[in-house]
Amino acid sequence: MSMLTAAPAGAITTSQKQAILYQELGSASVFNTMYANRTKAPNNEFDWSTDLCSWSPDNPFGFNFSSACRRHDFNYRNFKATGIFTANKPKIDTAFYNDMKAICAPYGVVKRTACNGLASTYYNAVKKLGS
Repeated sequence: MSMLTAAPAGAITTSQKQAILYQELGSASVFNTMYANRTKAPNNEFDWSTDLCSWSPDNPFGFNFSSACRRHDFNYRNFKATGIFTANKPKIDTAFYNDMKAICAPYGVVKRTACNGLASTYYNAVKKLGS
């Protein structure tokens, strides 16, 4: 007699996680809502661990990229866990860049230019070295 192990009540499947991840990747506001509700189902089934901007400063020259780095970590960890990372890495890295540019947008032209330059540096680093 074989025993089948059922998924815990309320658990979501890998394909359901993938669908949520694709929706989140398209919208920072979806991520922000998920993050605010990360302790509730189904969001509590994702990996929310983060080291923010890893070895780079989270707040270079006063430009706070923490939220962009948090979302980038979330996407790397969860796209890997669901087996769809490699095909989506360019989109994940582009979302990271767009998140940083959104952080830069409110600044005046001089500060915004400097901020966007840092965003480009961070983006190019993850594009080439991120794994």
